[in-house]
Amino acid sequence: MMARQGPSLRRRHAGRILVAVLVCAVLVLLALHLVLEATGRVPRFLTHPGLLKFPFVADFVTRLGGVVACRGSAARILESDEMLGVFPEGVRGAFARYRDAHRLHSFGRDAFVKMALRHGAPIIPFITVGSAAVHPIFAQIKSRRWTRYSDWPCLPVSTFPLLPFPLPSKWHTRFLEPMHIEKEYPPEAAQDAAVVKAISLEVRKRMQGALDEIARERQGR
Repeated sequence: MMARQGPSLRRRHAGRILVAVLVCAVLVLLALHLVLEATGRVPRFLTHPGLLKFPFVADFVTRLGGVVACRGSAARILESDEMLGVFPEGVRGAFARYRDAHRLHSFGRDAFVKMALRHGAPIIPFITVGSAAVHPIFAQIKSRRWTRYSDWPCLPVSTFPLLPFPLPSKWHTRFLEPMHIEKEYPPEAAQDAAVVKAISLEVRKRMQGALDEIARERQGR
């Protein structure tokens, strides 16, 4: 996202676990390259606090532009007229099963819409297909002890550690048309639940449509 005249980037999570951070960071690097090439600006990405608990991962993620996911971080970036990347599905989307790789999950409380409205930022959705195959998640183990330790919603059952290396996969990233909600609604609209939900559903509809289209194209090849 970006405040006032800047875009509010949003991306769809794909299944991944801690050991795949280095590989999946390519997604962020790809997005950074594409955005930098098109706008000359580098976006910052909201990052789940659970990832920042691990020293090596925290250092790596912050070097890529990651900041802890909270309202204060988002406001500071947007008020500085910088770009902000948001994962609308939250951490649960990151642990989606492989069978649901092309299906968007709930956007939760639609905080990204409220942030964009408050700061007068357009929303630019973008999606990536294929990254879930790097370390596909087949099941989820619920553990309160693990959740307390890691802040993750579950312990994913994946190809790791039986296959410690990432599986080969072809990724497709697509940026969708900007949604200039700042031209249609005032900042006060962030308090209107009906407006927020309508915008969120429209964003989700566009993203799911793009996911379905890319999935069909990949199957036809």
